[in-house]
Amino acid sequence: MSQHPGSTAASAPSPPGGQSEVGADPVQPGSALNGHIPEAVLHLKSAVQSGTSWQQALLEAIGAWTLPDEVYRGRTYRYMIQGEAFDWLVLAERLC
Repeated sequence: MSQHPGSTAASAPSPPGGQSEVGADPVQPGSALNGHIPEAVLHLKSAVQSGTSWQQALLEAIGAWTLPDEVYRGRTYRYMIQGEAFDWLVLAERLC
């Protein structure tokens, strides 16, 4: 498993800026999704806006994720490790 600089397992991190802006920046045109916003991203944004804690909404979005990889904001995200294990930490980083 890869190390992620600055990450700690001791406590749940606060969203950047103190307020969650989950999904504020949709998938960029020209990405691997060609402008399509994954359902999990839409769920995450609507759940947080409706009062669900961002931690719970993030876990729900991770559970609903279906893509093995994608290009988002010029970065390639690979969520499958050797085609067998799901790297949920990489997905959480991408969603937040």
